Amino acid sequence: MQPPANRETALRTMQIIAGALIAGVAAAIIVVLLTIDGEPEPSSLLGNVAGAVSILALVVCAIVPASMGAQWQFGSGVSEAESRELAYYAAYQTRMIIRFALLEGAAFFNIVAAAFDRQPYSLLIAAVLAGIMLAMFPTRSRVEKFVKSQTELEDLPRRPDGT
Repeated sequence: MQPPANRETALRTMQIIAGALIAGVAAAIIVVLLTIDGEPEPSSLLGNVAGAVSILALVVCAIVPASMGAQWQFGSGVSEAESRELAYYAAYQTRMIIRFALLEGAAFFNIVAAAFDRQPYSLLIAAVLAGIMLAMFPTRSRVEKFVKSQTELEDLPRRPDGT
């Protein structure tokens, strides 16, 4: 994987990835809504398991480390400050992809459960997960706020033991 060339490229890449993942979930929800018919299954074990997996995905999504992936090395022609900033853009992208993948997987599990069990709450859970992904969409201000917070953390004085 190549490090981002500049901030604009990194932001645009994140937005394309996020948009594609959200659109995939939305399209699958629409397809299932248009094709689902009949009465719900009385025993919806698959729907219950999908709901539990969604809760687990939300918990894991919330604890994905903020500094994940910030170990990029940039070549010559890039200042140290710009190199650090681009590394944090790459870290944000890595964290975003992992979070969105967790939520997308849980959403698709719920969509499959809705297709098999015909339970409307499974589609509702998938829609909520897509909404959470939409709420986490990488905007310029959100990414810049992350970069600023990481830079401030890095600039904090360290104790003699390195922590």
